[in-house]
Amino acid sequence: MSIFDNQLWINNIDEFGESVTVRTITDSSYSKWGDATESASDEASVKAIVEDFNPEESKETEGIFPNVTKRFFFKPDQSNITEGNRIVHNSVVHEIVRVLTREMAGSDFIIEVWGEKL
Repeated sequence: MSIFDNQLWINNIDEFGESVTVRTITDSSYSKWGDATESASDEASVKAIVEDFNPEESKETEGIFPNVTKRFFFKPDQSNITEGNRIVHNSVVHEIVRVLTREMAGSDFIIEVWGEKL
């Protein structure tokens, strides 16, 4: 059995997680002047563990993800967690710039997301 039990993480997300909204980008285009427009659909509010990116991690990713400000942890069954989609937390929109699956016990995993404030 893994030290990091997946069920413990799921319970922590349920109990201590904060409400966030996953916003799926359904269409994006540019006007003839180069202005970007996006169409999006919001999921119902879901729970995630939310952490600020600490300075040491920011130094490690400088030049790669210089504006990463938050890290979100979701349950393994959370849908629409893909790069380019958005997460709304406390009325602040974050673009998903990296999605990592963290193995916990064998085939069980937790979804870790790096968010860049828009």
